[in-house]
Amino acid sequence: MQDAIVKALNSIDRLDDINYLKTWFYRIVINTSIDFIQKNKRSIEKKPNSPLRIRLFFLLSYVRRRVNSV
Repeated sequence: MQDAIVKALNSIDRLDDINYLKTWFYRIVINTSIDFIQKNKRSIEKKPNSPLRIRLFFLLSYVRRRVNSV
């Protein structure tokens, strides 16, 4: 989540319409989460009940619910 906030702050000047701020930020969170999962896929797959895997599952579930409610 911290990485997504940093990315958003660094690229806020690319946001064309402030009305899309929420959607724009959610996309950054989703893409950052996907990048993280892809980079750490092997270590996540080796430990099916690891705290990291469980947190990622809940994070992605939360983001999906929020995006679908927009």
